[in-house]
Amino acid sequence: MYEVPKSKGVEPDQRFTFTIEGNPISVPFIQYAPAGAVEHFENGREITGLIACCDTDAAKDAVRGLDGPTLRDLFDAWKDASTVTPGESEPSGS
Repeated sequence: MYEVPKSKGVEPDQRFTFTIEGNPISVPFIQYAPAGAVEHFENGREITGLIACCDTDAAKDAVRGLDGPTLRDLFDAWKDASTVTPGESEPSGS
C-alpha cells in the first residue's frame, strides 16, 4: 500500500512569509500549493489560488482585504520567491 508523504509545504523553510498590518502570514511556495489552489491556477485564477493557500480564515480575510495593486505586488513577490510559477509542474530552466 502506498503511503502519501506529508506535504513539504508545511515545513517552515518551504513557505513564503509576509505581513499584513503587522500580522505574519505564511503560505507554501507555489510548488507546494495544495491541489485546491492548483485548480485555481490552472483556470487562470491566480489570486484565488493564493487565497486558497492561506491556512486560516483570518489570513484569507486579510488577503481579501488588500486593494488590487497591493494584491498583485504580493502575488508577484510570492511567485518570485517560488521555484515554479502557476501552471508549471516543475522549475523551468533559466
